[in-house]
Amino acid sequence: MPILPWRAKQSTDTVGTGTLTLNSASGAGRSFNAAYGASSIAVKYVISWANGFEMGFGQFNGGLPGTLTRGAVLASSNSDALVSLPPGTKDVFAWIDAGERRVIESTATTVNLTLADLGNFLNWWTAASAGTVNLPAIATVPIGSDIEIRNGGNALLTIDANASETINGGATLTLAPGEVATLRRVTSGWVSSALPAEVFVRSQGGVLVGAIDFTLPAGFRAFRITITEMAVSTTNCQIGLRTSTNGGASFAAGASDYNFRQLWNSTSSLVGTSTGNSSMLPMSSSMDGSTLLTGDYTFFVGDSPVAPSLVGKATYVDYGGGGSYGGIGLFGGRRNAAGAVNAIRILPTVGTLSGNVTIAGIR
Repeated sequence: MPILPWRAKQSTDTVGTGTLTLNSASGAGRSFNAAYGASSIAVKYVISWANGFEMGFGQFNGGLPGTLTRGAVLASSNSDALVSLPPGTKDVFAWIDAGERRVIESTATTVNLTLADLGNFLNWWTAASAGTVNLPAIATVPIGSDIEIRNGGNALLTIDANASETINGGATLTLAPGEVATLRRVTSGWVSSALPAEVFVRSQGGVLVGAIDFTLPAGFRAFRITITEMAVSTTNCQIGLRTSTNGGASFAAGASDYNFRQLWNSTSSLVGTSTGNSSMLPMSSSMDGSTLLTGDYTFFVGDSPVAPSLVGKATYVDYGGGGSYGGIGLFGGRRNAAGAVNAIRILPTVGTLSGNVTIAGIR
């Protein structure tokens, strides 16, 4: 993997204000190609000669020896403007901010980090497959060295210490989708920064849609479901939640798949128990397009011996012609069959719905 462009240094004989044609690197430095790779990439450069300099941002074309197109100038011997280069050979080298990190992009299911990767930022992402990042042997790593790793994928990313070495006292550290950890070498092993207890997954809205589906990433014990300003198109409708154990290919919708308990507080209190109904988020029995609903729920995904369950609270206000009224609903529900749920569907019992749903994972 590439390291930061230390000692990336070539020269140029270009005259004027145009693109630099680079000469081959000498023994005093390495080429921009070796430092940045063979693809076109934005770089920070300095041009230096006996009586002047130019410092700015440019575009290296990835060639060997390559060219460098000059862009925005930060400082120069020409009152911080683009310099018309004089005849003769000028040095061209990269400059680096203190604390700057190289971004390493990887979709490999196994990433083997080396000493050259320390101090950089690994952005791991892939469509669905879980991955592993292997750390270098700690005996070769100077104390205080670190690397930042982000799981940008849809599956778990396991960071594995070398041999019997440890991370926070354990053999591995697992990052759920969206999580970032900075690992630092200390005397006793690796330690990581604190991971967030709750991780945003996705927000999705719909206008007059039949259902809103979410695939739930692995690595979370529960999910927070927030509904904002949801309305339905048909009177006497309820909002339901259905579950899937096959990634959303099918959702349990049978008469005995779900069980929920409802405590309703509006003009009159109602305590009810219902089976044989796929709805796990029952709302007002008279909801229509003039009723706005907001709800906050916790959904536990379950595992092989435990049925997934849902608890939450909803508030609704009706602005219909019959007069404004509102209520608060408290709900507890479950899927009757055991199994780890990995997708959910939010839908009305009849008609369509509109509104916004946000999902966040809870570690």
